Amino acid sequence: MIRAFHTGRTGASEHQKLMAVAANNMANVNTDGYKTSNLSFQELIYQRVRMPDDYERRRAMYDERVIVNRTGRVPPRRGYDDYDDYYGEGGVSPVDYYSSNKLRVGAGGRANETAMVMTQGAYRSTDSRLDVLIRGEAFFAVMNRFDGEIAYTRNGSFAVSNEDGYEYLVTANGEYVLDENYDYILMPEDRENLMLISHFQEYGEEDNFIRIGLFTCDNIYGLERIGENRYSPTEFSGEMELETREGVDIIQYGLEASNVNIAEEMLKVIQAQRAFQSNLTVVRTADEIEAYTNQLRQ
Repeated sequence: MIRAFHTGRTGASEHQKLMAVAANNMANVNTDGYKTSNLSFQELIYQRVRMPDDYERRRAMYDERVIVNRTGRVPPRRGYDDYDDYYGEGGVSPVDYYSSNKLRVGAGGRANETAMVMTQGAYRSTDSRLDVLIRGEAFFAVMNRFDGEIAYTRNGSFAVSNEDGYEYLVTANGEYVLDENYDYILMPEDRENLMLISHFQEYGEEDNFIRIGLFTCDNIYGLERIGENRYSPTEFSGEMELETREGVDIIQYGLEASNVNIAEEMLKVIQAQRAFQSNLTVVRTADEIEAYTNQLRQ
């Protein structure tokens, strides 16, 4: 089978994934706290075209070409072990030249990784005292009320849940927002001039505030997306720990907008479309060549 069939097919299939990633980014352009995904590619393995015994059958030609091209001198009529002695240590023998320059054909490319772009999104002002954004590389901890699963998010659009006479700070999905000890945050009765601050911010006793836990890890790019703007730690990110760095804090009456760049995503869509069409053209051309070859055999 012509290799171009497989190469063109893999190229078209993988660029469909690029289109899907770009479409997902554009779909979340207005999702608070969303982080852009970038799809990277890598080449597949290469195949040797010549036979393993090709050098042995054409040894004289390789000997003459390699030595004359590198030194301008005709090689001595001696054993092949004497090339280093004649041309100096580190000289390239015909066998080394042949091994590194043998004809190879690639098998195409594939989507390798969907990496997150964790840059800070733009500040979006709101009128709600329960809207907060994180300045810096940190996350809120939230707990699913049904299975107790803890996840992390940068979406600070919070609300209040009334349960059996108690009111808790929750996300828009109803998940509990947690403090630095992974406990629920109980809303105070007096909410006049209520302030939401991080667990390490300093305020006087007279101020009316509640503390929200901020967490981070060794490698935020190793976090796993689990949907609904939430992340889960992995072995590549390391365990989540309390944030203690300077310069990280909470800003009230605001939300972090998505960091999606619409212009860049549209460019990716155009690139994916052109690459997809080009790979299909390769497949059609390879099919025509195969058809002509079959006609010649008849």
